[in-house]
Amino acid sequence: MIEAADLTGIDEDLALHVLAVARPIAPCLSNLAADSPERATAIAILKRVAKDVGARGSRHIKSQRIGPAGVDYDTTAAWFSPQDADALRALCTVADASNRAPVGHFPVPGLTARLWPETY
Repeated sequence: MIEAADLTGIDEDLALHVLAVARPIAPCLSNLAADSPERATAIAILKRVAKDVGARGSRHIKSQRIGPAGVDYDTTAAWFSPQDADALRALCTVADASNRAPVGHFPVPGLTARLWPETY
């Protein structure tokens, strides 16, 4: 399970907030094995997102005004770029696939089953 303490160098409140926003994107974050490469990759993505959010760089600016001066930032859902969200979802797909047993039987009932019967 990825926790706020895993996001080293990030304020704990911000880390908790980033994790809360990331969980609907990739529900498997709480199921990643402690020594898996998927977990290390997920932590790297989350740390980079948290650092970007903490810096509030131009990537998160929704609009700017000159008079009277102002800056509007995107919502928390926009913290994760489409690439970040896709990468986290892909990590879940890899993690889920490694924990699953095969689905179904071969051959399917019919002519193929009579030619190559499946025995257990």
